[in-house]
Amino acid sequence: MLLVGIWLGAGLFLIWMVREQFNTVDRALKPTTRVGEQAVNDIGVERARVFLRYHGAEQVRSSLYQWGFAQLVLGGFLLVVLLFATNANKLMTGVAVALLALTALQHFLVMPRITELGRALDFANVDEMRDERRGYWNYERTYSYLDLAKFSLLLLVAARLVVSSGERRRRRRKSSELDMIDDAQNGHVDRRVRTSHRRHRGEALGGEEDEVADTGVDGVERD
Repeated sequence: MLLVGIWLGAGLFLIWMVREQFNTVDRALKPTTRVGEQAVNDIGVERARVFLRYHGAEQVRSSLYQWGFAQLVLGGFLLVVLLFATNANKLMTGVAVALLALTALQHFLVMPRITELGRALDFANVDEMRDERRGYWNYERTYSYLDLAKFSLLLLVAARLVVSSGERRRRRRKSSELDMIDDAQNGHVDRRVRTSHRRHRGEALGGEEDEVADTGVDGVERD
């Protein structure tokens, strides 16, 4: 469950970071000091915007690339954990393998094309390289769809683990209740046996025949 939470949390944080990275560009072009204003004016607002967007895009691409490696590690750990935690349940094992496959597809096929086309378009005008721009956005959408599919599978794993945990708790509670009932019944039987035993001993000690028999036996032993 911890691995699923880390994966989902880190993925959502990265989505927020990507959006915030490009919003930062617009804020940086509106400095609150005279020195900053002068620097932007000297460079030119549009030229500064292009460079800042390029810088932000490089940071995003680097973060996504590193995140891809991290997801492959998380996916491997999750597969091992699910194999043991669910006794190699076919559904959970299949989900873990699917997560690894989607992550590998993103990291080794989609992300390299996004990086290549993105760097080619960073300094291109809006009306230039239209085919490349269209291809870039197609890869971006594919990456987003794969992310959505992974999030859905992770939520499925989380829900299944929660249900399994509840079932295990109920089984343990039921087993504990049965043990308590067995202990109570065994204790009742033991008390009856001990009471019956004490009664028989009392009868034996109070009976003359047993007393004569015991004396005779002791006499034989002494001889």
